[in-house]
Amino acid sequence: MNKEEFSKLILSDPSEAWKKIRSGEIDISHVDFNVVKKRVENKFLTKEQIEAVESVYWASYLVEKEISDIISSTEKTLGNTDIVDAMLGRLAFGDKISLMDERYNKGGQIKPFISFAWRVNQLRNNVAHGRFGDLKYEGLDLSNRKGQFKFLIDLIGAFSKSVKNIRMTRGT
Repeated sequence: MNKEEFSKLILSDPSEAWKKIRSGEIDISHVDFNVVKKRVENKFLTKEQIEAVESVYWASYLVEKEISDIISSTEKTLGNTDIVDAMLGRLAFGDKISLMDERYNKGGQIKPFISFAWRVNQLRNNVAHGRFGDLKYEGLDLSNRKGQFKFLIDLIGAFSKSVKNIRMTRGT
């Protein structure tokens, strides 16, 4: 089955296409699974806007993962092991930032990290709600390389300004 026949089958009868894929009758090793991204890019966004979305996504993933790791390791050090990981999985990004701020930012020692995390959360919300025109950081458009670079520099800066205090919070 060539690409055009395959595309036609998927569009006309997705269930039948899936049956043939599951049975091995159709080989999908050649399929480009970035087709949705390409469709969005061709129809709604430029390549530069896609880069902005990706930079926000990966920054939010990194920051949320760091926060989860900090909370988990700190709570385990404090002996709160039975429920912490299960609870973390249920919290939204903003709830994790709030928890970290309220519980571990006594005296503002990790304020740069917390402040940056809130900014990342807002950018992530803009992506999630399709507000791509609002993907700006420090007045710079994140679809522009300079905006992405400033965002990256400040991400590194927020970590480095707070990392000593984050380590102390973790007990390492």
